[in-house]
Amino acid sequence: MKGKTKRMNKKMFTLDHKLAAGEELSEFEKMMLASEFPTPPVRNAIVEGVVVNKSKNGYIVDIGQKCDAEVSFKECSEDLDNGSTHTFLVFSEPDEDGGVMLSYDRAHNWIGLIDLVHTGETAQAKVYAIQPSRGGRVSGVKAVISGVRAFIPRSEMLYRGNLEELLQTEIPVKVLEADPVKGRFGQLILSQRRATETRQDEQLASIKTGDILKGVVSRLIQPGALVDLGGDVTGLIHRTELSGNRHAEPAEVVQVGDEVEVKVLNVNMDKRQVSLSRRAVLQQSFFETVRDGDILEGVVARFQDYGAFVTVGGCVDGLLHTSELISVGSVCETFKVGEKIRVRVKTVDAERQRLALTRKGTDKGNSEKVA
Repeated sequence: MKGKTKRMNKKMFTLDHKLAAGEELSEFEKMMLASEFPTPPVRNAIVEGVVVNKSKNGYIVDIGQKCDAEVSFKECSEDLDNGSTHTFLVFSEPDEDGGVMLSYDRAHNWIGLIDLVHTGETAQAKVYAIQPSRGGRVSGVKAVISGVRAFIPRSEMLYRGNLEELLQTEIPVKVLEADPVKGRFGQLILSQRRATETRQDEQLASIKTGDILKGVVSRLIQPGALVDLGGDVTGLIHRTELSGNRHAEPAEVVQVGDEVEVKVLNVNMDKRQVSLSRRAVLQQSFFETVRDGDILEGVVARFQDYGAFVTVGGCVDGLLHTSELISVGSVCETFKVGEKIRVRVKTVDAERQRLALTRKGTDKGNSEKVA
């Protein structure tokens, strides 16, 4: 087949020289000149071809050109029958005879990626490099998916940590653009952010207000603590919901890595935000066990004109009314914020989560200040 093509190319070369010299052409030569020869496919183009023969190195494939193409065995993971039609990818430039090298596997890899653009399904890609911009900042990451090199722009990443941590790991992605002909190796653009948001939406749909969940403190921030709820969802415990002490710093209550039990206060699907409360879980457990008359140790949290609020159980501020203080003659006992004192539960209102406390009936000598 190649010998026939070479003879044809030689005849066309002779015709070109005759035309350049102004020589008269025969009728046959005029017919040859008028014949249309198909333009060889560009590199990375996806083409259809018919297997016409099997050689010691691979397959000979007719793709409708003046010269048959070749597929090596290493570019084909399946056995192809003579006469069967398949899809291939052109991965070489045409040689002098117009012949090209084809790949069965690369074509089907690209076809699968193009399908992912249309279906929107999530796939896995392996990150192998960080791509810096000209200004020195990170412009994105390089990844491999289905044997094809891809790029994930920084704007399509949803990762709060250092991107270096993702190297040699697989991450969920969606395929935004798949064009095998664009550029030298084709253009494949992925999005980790959209894949993560899709999985977040699925998980958030299963979380309801009032649910009691377990999580791990992943980060401490000024507003409170971020809690990893598993999967791709992170919730926020506002500092006022960490404990009974609404004014405590987050680091005074929890540390990164702590396992916590939390109550879901709100799920915002539009913003993909979950508001949590650790205090609510502690309070629920506390009110299930506390009884009238129990003597507890508490910490003076703040004062009002009518008395003091004392934090007991680390989560509930009970009211110690001024009338419930111990008086010695005309002198009434006094305390300072942060002081530890013993109190007795006077009444419990579990439904409203309120406690009335008294100092009467406790050992006053056991009170002490917080170190």
